[in-house]
Amino acid sequence: MVMLGLGSGGVSFRDLPKVLRNPTRIPAAGDERDADDGERGDRPTTDDGWRLVGTTMIASRFRALLAGMIAASVSAAGFTADRIPGPHGTEGVTPNNWTLTPAGAQVPVGDRPLGSALSPDGRYLAVSNDGQGTQSLALVDVVGRAVIQTIPYRAPEALYVGVAWSLDGRRVYASAGGNNLLRTYEMRDGRLVEGPSIALASPEARAYPAGLAITPDGRTLLVAENLANQVRAVDLATGRPGAAAPAGTLPYAVAVTANGEKAYVSNWGDRTLTVLRVAPSAGSHPHDRSGRVILQRLTVRVLIVDDDEVFAKSLEARLRADARIEIVGRAFRGTDALRLTRQLEPDVVLMDIAMPRMDGL
Repeated sequence: MVMLGLGSGGVSFRDLPKVLRNPTRIPAAGDERDADDGERGDRPTTDDGWRLVGTTMIASRFRALLAGMIAASVSAAGFTADRIPGPHGTEGVTPNNWTLTPAGAQVPVGDRPLGSALSPDGRYLAVSNDGQGTQSLALVDVVGRAVIQTIPYRAPEALYVGVAWSLDGRRVYASAGGNNLLRTYEMRDGRLVEGPSIALASPEARAYPAGLAITPDGRTLLVAENLANQVRAVDLATGRPGAAAPAGTLPYAVAVTANGEKAYVSNWGDRTLTVLRVAPSAGSHPHDRSGRVILQRLTVRVLIVDDDEVFAKSLEARLRADARIEIVGRAFRGTDALRLTRQLEPDVVLMDIAMPRMDGL
């Protein structure tokens, strides 16, 4: 935070909220009344120690204060003309002043593109723009490198993170955040046409759908319900929400394994990973085409790979104290890590980077 003063009798940045509430007063320092400048010391004050001054003086000093604050902030952050956040030729500057050199071509899509999904044929990219004010779902022509359609949503209508395509590329699903909905779209002649939404909960409920993932059979959509701290399965044949399973705090994204038997959930609230078993619901016929499944929380299977045996044992002992974690093995070299990963199929591999014969990279 930048702290600026305007000399004796001036206003510091910390006093700004008080002055804004009563713009005809500024703080009166006690020692100023005994200063050599008798006129300043004789000015009338209020009971709470504020000196009464003219509005013109206040406005003048605030203009100088704000100008100084802006100049100092820009200078301190290094924001010269070529350091203003945004694209600059082949490079870009982030809001926290990092320089990035993106790979490939950049295509502006909208405000805060938090989620995206590529169509199965690789031709289109659907993007969820989740900034303030008007949010939107953008459709990008990947070959032409251009936005060919934007569907806007003005508050309180919303989007949030999750985007997924059906396996045949004919439908798109998007999470609607605070609306507690899943928006559905049909692809027609290279354009998205919005259809009926799927209600996950009542509008006042704490659901807030975020990340989405479709199971490999295309029948079930898994939804990370951010404020409900759970993942819910939606039957795409009927459009009905089904089973739910607890996740960690504020689940943000979800991904399904290639065989469709497990789902991994990234919980941003407590920085954890949840592993879920995905299986057909009890009583389902083998040829049932519905997306009715059960979700069961599993332990996280961890493989530890480190050539320092003392450290590896210490890490193992600490992780074993957590009932959500199962240590499935330890390895001391990169070659052993490859063999055990194939053999044990862990969910997570904790690996040292520097190891003999084959490193962690």
